[in-house]
Amino acid sequence: MIPMRIHRYGMVTSTNDIAIEMLRRGEPERTVVTALSQSSGRGRRGRSWIDKPGDCAMISVILTPGRPISEMGELTFVMSLGVADYLEMNHNLEPALKWPNDVLVGDRKIVGILVETVNGSGAVAGIGLNVNQVEMANEIKDTATSVAIETGHQSNIDEACERLAAKVLEVYDHYLSSGFDEILRRWRERMWGIGRMVEVSSEAGSIEGTIDGVKPSGALIVKCADGSLHAIHAADAIRVIRNT
Repeated sequence: MIPMRIHRYGMVTSTNDIAIEMLRRGEPERTVVTALSQSSGRGRRGRSWIDKPGDCAMISVILTPGRPISEMGELTFVMSLGVADYLEMNHNLEPALKWPNDVLVGDRKIVGILVETVNGSGAVAGIGLNVNQVEMANEIKDTATSVAIETGHQSNIDEACERLAAKVLEVYDHYLSSGFDEILRRWRERMWGIGRMVEVSSEAGSIEGTIDGVKPSGALIVKCADGSLHAIHAADAIRVIRNT
């Protein structure tokens, strides 16, 4: 097995940008890029990632699982499960996994994940973990949290990045050896929102219903008022209407 290799940077546009270029140049799997801060960090569907130097653990991991492009979406589940394991083991938190790519603590987002495929040959998994923030920007203060807010303790960012990378790669190795079914079984145990009434928005429009789980493919299952079940493969937003 190729050992984990970490490349540390100060200010970068995006750790994913650097890791993607490394992958294109032939850098091996398990290469990790970290940075103190990003000027152009991004989330899913072009959303921005907000950070200040020293506040966030930001890593991008090169992955080449040798799976068809149709299965690359499984990596988001792998990474979010790895992050949840890290938060539980290192900070004694109880994270929940919000489909498709967020990790929550107490209903507030603590981690964002963006997996980008590269020429069908591999992928880069970018992870941004809120670590040392004690206050959030106004636009996210009601929806975001951090390790420091939840635990009352500050963390060494370099150490957090290294432990986070090691844990997600540990879960990734389990995925390679045992398959997606086992990962999804564990992911479901931590799934956020079962039974909640939500509005799911996508390019195709909006649908209201209760979250009923995920299919073996990883698609979200929404149960509408008439009892019909709908599989959601991609969404822009999931808004809670009420708990049931």
